[in-house]
Amino acid sequence: MLADTGTIVELDGFGTAYQKSAHKTAAAIAREVFEHCIWYFLRPGGAPEIRVVDDGETVLLRELMDEFVYSAMPTKTIEVKGEKFDMVNLCLKSSTRNQMPRLYWCAASRVVTEENITGKVPGLYGRL
Repeated sequence: MLADTGTIVELDGFGTAYQKSAHKTAAAIAREVFEHCIWYFLRPGGAPEIRVVDDGETVLLRELMDEFVYSAMPTKTIEVKGEKFDMVNLCLKSSTRNQMPRLYWCAASRVVTEENITGKVPGLYGRL
């Protein structure tokens, strides 16, 4: 019989400076993890089951897709200098972490970098 697989991460005893500004509820921590790992929920094959559990409260990250995604996720393939790129377009509700419009650059099945696009798109000067 195979044993269950998985990983458990416990947040315990981190620095005082971080404790003051850290999110403390399971829902807030789940949102932060969800935003950080957004590509895993968008890519083909999806994400593994991720649960944030704290003091009896459990949040399933997969359920956050329905709660925080405003739009459908149309995809488009574009070509730049002979290379094809797949774009996934979606609009998420803003959060305390990312209040400005952002572009997530992904490659090799992960988010490589995030870019604030305020001021880079004509007419876009702040929070949507």
